Amino acid sequence: MSLETTTSWYESYVVGNKETAWFTVFERGSGEPIGWTELKAIDYRNRSAEFAIMIGEPPARGKGFGTETARLMLDYGFTALGLHNIHLYYFAFNPAAGRAYEKAGFREYARRRESHLMGGKFWDTVYMECLTTEFESLLLSTIFTPDMPRVYPT
Repeated sequence: MSLETTTSWYESYVVGNKETAWFTVFERGSGEPIGWTELKAIDYRNRSAEFAIMIGEPPARGKGFGTETARLMLDYGFTALGLHNIHLYYFAFNPAAGRAYEKAGFREYARRRESHLMGGKFWDTVYMECLTTEFESLLLSTIFTPDMPRVYPT
């Protein structure tokens, strides 16, 4: 996408959207952007959200960035936003994604069989989730401790 298209999308989808927490993923050593991640459909009343990620730079794939990003987003969602359930889905033609999500703390809870057509073949859609009670914060809990009960946006 062009810079103008990307800027327009960002301003319409991300800026001011209380139901989305969107971040660029950077490679720490070089500082280069390698993808994006988000918590979307954030439901503060029910304390849930959907996780998504895309590591778009091929040289960055298979190096643990997806797992690290998923862990950081779980930490952000549970510790900073006070969510209770974060879920995701991926397609079975991407088993590396499933391994990364499982390493981060997600567990499969459902599978919609042969629901996605890719490359002339039907693939399962795999659904995973993580609860705050199943996740241990290693980063944000050391610097972020709410001193008052949370007040969620309505």
